[in-house]
Amino acid sequence: MAIVGIDLGTTTSEIAIFDEKEGPRILKDARGHEIIDSYFGFDQKTNQPVVGEGVKSIAQSDPELVVEQVKRYMREDVEFTVGEQRFTPAEVSAQILTHLKKSAEQQLGETVDRCVITVPANFPDPARRATKQAGEIAGMRVERIINEPTAAALSYSYEEDLDNETMLVYDFGGGTFDVSIVEYRGTVIDVKASSGDTSLGGKDFDQALVAHVASKFEAEHDMSIAKDSGNYYRLLFACEAVKKDLSVSTHATVNIPYFMVKDGEPINLQVDVRRETFEELIRPMVEQTEAAINKALADANLDHADIDRVLMVGGTSRIPFVQQFVEQVMGLVPHKQIDPDKAIALGAAVQTAMLDGTTDRTIQDVCPLSLGTVVVRRDYGQLVDGQYSEIIPTNSKVSKKHTREYTTAVEGQESITLAVYQRDSQSDSLQAEIEERPNEAEGFTRLDRRTIDIPPETNGDDIEVTYVYNPDGMLDISVTFPGTDIEHTFQAHAGLDDAAVARSREKVEATHAAPASDSARSASAPSTEWDDVDWLSGIDTAEDAGATDASEASSNSSPPSEPAVPDESAWTNSDYFSDVKSLLDMAESELNSGHMHPNEKDKLRGLITKMKHALAANDEDRVYRLEGRIMDMVLGLS
Repeated sequence: MAIVGIDLGTTTSEIAIFDEKEGPRILKDARGHEIIDSYFGFDQKTNQPVVGEGVKSIAQSDPELVVEQVKRYMREDVEFTVGEQRFTPAEVSAQILTHLKKSAEQQLGETVDRCVITVPANFPDPARRATKQAGEIAGMRVERIINEPTAAALSYSYEEDLDNETMLVYDFGGGTFDVSIVEYRGTVIDVKASSGDTSLGGKDFDQALVAHVASKFEAEHDMSIAKDSGNYYRLLFACEAVKKDLSVSTHATVNIPYFMVKDGEPINLQVDVRRETFEELIRPMVEQTEAAINKALADANLDHADIDRVLMVGGTSRIPFVQQFVEQVMGLVPHKQIDPDKAIALGAAVQTAMLDGTTDRTIQDVCPLSLGTVVVRRDYGQLVDGQYSEIIPTNSKVSKKHTREYTTAVEGQESITLAVYQRDSQSDSLQAEIEERPNEAEGFTRLDRRTIDIPPETNGDDIEVTYVYNPDGMLDISVTFPGTDIEHTFQAHAGLDDAAVARSREKVEATHAAPASDSARSASAPSTEWDDVDWLSGIDTAEDAGATDASEASSNSSPPSEPAVPDESAWTNSDYFSDVKSLLDMAESELNSGHMHPNEKDKLRGLITKMKHALAANDEDRVYRLEGRIMDMVLGLS
């Protein structure tokens, strides 16, 4: 049995193990990759899940079968439709973790049953819980959730002797940004403060570049690129590559042959980008990180001059403009001795060694966000509800007890309602709590809400509420009534129960089962409208379509009959017909060419039928989404 450290990133993920002789090292997946793209999708041909680089080809042909940037949704109550199934963010993350787990087991020759997973320092409690659940769904016991900058500091401490130094960790990843102030004292790593932005990362740089290139192309050719189409992903991946090129070159070209079709002719996309242009696009986002640097320094009661070293980690920190900006702000040349993409996973592996007692390092981390409750305050004789009462201040030490005393609002009160909140901003008002819409309280996340009876032998004058933020980033709570032996203890809960985790594990494991035969898939396919069927695989591609489990699928087992093509006048009179007429002519020509494989022919015919239905309905979004899929097929066949 083995324990591993995992950096579950927005754009890439890595897995590492600690070797007593070699120290921490990154493990490769079956393709030999140490850095794995955090993409999840389904391969229609095999009906199997795909994780990593292989998903990018799926995104360009069947974007509705792909999920990306799931980390940004870990705190959200949402589901992603992928083929015939729906997945929560934790379940999608579990697919990525399962891929990493299996890759590690193949290399190590033993079962991986435990792990440490890293998260952004400013990740709210629901997102931390969802991450922990993802590990459990993937079949691992999550021994610790550790903050990413802290993990980076751990990996660096293993490489160098940093006694009595104070370091600023600047962690700019694909989807999140963190900065932490860390003090090294012998084997003790003391985190003084953390700050950051969970919605700022290199992906935002990609989007800025995509928008710039798209505007150039659209202005030149008077065409629009549909969001989330196959063409959009082709452009996105090309821009990602150019962003990397601009870190080593002063200019690069976004070049995509046969990108779109106009008037029956394929059009190439070719846009030159200079490094100066890219830097101006990203400048506002890079400058935005200075506020987090200053806040972390202020919370640690330090000045810029008190920092001995700056450590840059995360793939986005490779960009020269980012490095220059940090050097200008801090007055220090950043250290980059450890690969920025691997430092966090390596640090997670060091944490596994700490848990197993094979290294003597110790972490003293902080609670990066304020935690408290909602109270009633008396204002000029009036009771004003919805006021935030802080119990644990921002950047307080982990495992430290914080207690506040309260009293009842009115005489004779028989119970209290303890609403547990995490403050994501500096707001002190929770007016949404009054209207019983806590999730709408801007700047706050409600973690729990409990009604607690007041003991009859007390009058409620003294109520003590104690919060303890534990090393896993979870909140332990106790409510006591002085003068009695009564104590209510619980852990703030905002996630799945054990039964739900087990159901999610079964769902994820089922997607990795051996693919069924064509006849078996046909027999179990849910009935649906043909307009929403991918003709090659029978997979329902509508956003709200499809059964979510095998039992539901089996109850709707009759295969659909061939659809009727809408009346020609209905689709040729569409507002968007002229935009796609040439493409439809090309597609029809391919159907009649005689050189197509029967499966490909069926798929293209199905897409054409769907396009005609979309035109007849004058559904602009669907027309342009299908345009990208048909174009990808036609150009791929030509």
